[in-house]
Amino acid sequence: NKKFVILDPERLPPTSKNLNSHRRGTTTEGYLDEWLDEPAIPDYDHLSELIPMVVNEGHLKEFHTGMRQVAVNQEKKSSKVTKSNTRKEDSGAYEYEDSVLIIENLSGGLGTGFYIRDELIMTNAHVVGDKKFMTIKNNTGESFVARVLKTDLGSDLAVLTTKQSGKPLEFKPGCSVKTGEDVTTIGHPKGFEYSLTKGIVSRVRTMNNPFIPGAGRIKYIQIDAAINPGNSGGPLIDSNGYVIGVNTWGAVGFNNLGFSIHCSEIEKFLEKYIP
Repeated sequence: NKKFVILDPERLPPTSKNLNSHRRGTTTEGYLDEWLDEPAIPDYDHLSELIPMVVNEGHLKEFHTGMRQVAVNQEKKSSKVTKSNTRKEDSGAYEYEDSVLIIENLSGGLGTGFYIRDELIMTNAHVVGDKKFMTIKNNTGESFVARVLKTDLGSDLAVLTTKQSGKPLEFKPGCSVKTGEDVTTIGHPKGFEYSLTKGIVSRVRTMNNPFIPGAGRIKYIQIDAAINPGNSGGPLIDSNGYVIGVNTWGAVGFNNLGFSIHCSEIEKFLEKYIP
């Protein structure tokens, strides 16, 4: 439940009267690396699981942590039952907002990311740049830190890791993309968080990324849905709720001309870099 603030050392002048208060109690990147690598606390569901902690000395801290988790889990189970009894859920609806995230940088810029595994987030390489850590915010407004695990400028893809679990989106089995099929984008254009835009696949093209010098030719999905600053790194979703691309750039000076990285390129990236 810790709240993190990322400080840029270059923005803290030595003469600042607040320098000591900013530094007091802060954490180094090395310590944060170690903390992110620590194993997660077991998810206790029953009081019986805590009995060994009571009979063994030196485990009172773990016991109290376990007691809190049991209480939280029981509360979650109770709320789920109440929800299902009071409101009929649409089983066909896919709640994209539970999986999509806001990625912030120190300059105030916004990008988009989404869970591909419980604790792995995908976005564009140009969203994270050369940063080692990024501030992430979910749809409930909760902020947390993610570490940049791998970036690839050639495909403009990046993966981040975090201890904050989320609901992963699924990639299209077989990665088939058809011209004319309906698609949905979700992102945060110009700071308008969680904006959905619908369109169609205009064409699948193999071409160079015009914003990355020296990048090789990769496969893109051309769409007529708007891609604006803040959409970068967000998922391109087909009518069945599967991810078929990662939104990356829109043509400057043109309307309805956006591009997403084809899911086949995403598969290559994951096979190469993510075990």
